[in-house]
Amino acid sequence: MVQNRLPILPLGDSRLREKASPSPDPANPSVRAAANRLLGALRAFRKQHGFSQGIAAPQIGIAARIMVIDPGPGPIVLVNPEVRWISDRTVCSWESCMCFPSLAVMVWRADAIRVAYRTLDGSDAVLASESADVAAVIQHELDHLDGILLLDRAADTKSIISREAYAQDPDTFDRMCRGQESSRAAHNP
Repeated sequence: MVQNRLPILPLGDSRLREKASPSPDPANPSVRAAANRLLGALRAFRKQHGFSQGIAAPQIGIAARIMVIDPGPGPIVLVNPEVRWISDRTVCSWESCMCFPSLAVMVWRADAIRVAYRTLDGSDAVLASESADVAAVIQHELDHLDGILLLDRAADTKSIISREAYAQDPDTFDRMCRGQESSRAAHNP
């Protein structure tokens, strides 16, 4: 039997359902250490599984509002992120999660988002994503900070499949998204 040596908590671990606490001092060395652990876990997971663009501290058992996203040119560490605006327009897509990497889940997400956060040096910053893919990564990781799992966002009971099934027939599953109507209500804080 091969053991998973990654520090990612598996589906069913009660810590994944807990709401993370704010970090009072983002410049504290413990926050940087947590961010480095997150980045290391993200890179190791990508190497092992071939996917993932983000990770949140609760996924490795740290109950702090810290997340790392890396959808492109380099990682961004967000400490105490807060949604400032979220689009009313939604898009359907298939997502996976590091906590249950063999599954794919069809979800609706806002196609754009703006998040305020603190950097590791304690500065205030804003991340605005007009890309639906990046917006989905941000929303996925924000959910983890609030104890919400991808399975909780499933469009319906037919929207949870194996990644293997998706890989064998992505066109069929992508048509499932295109055939749905968005019923997501606006949510602007």
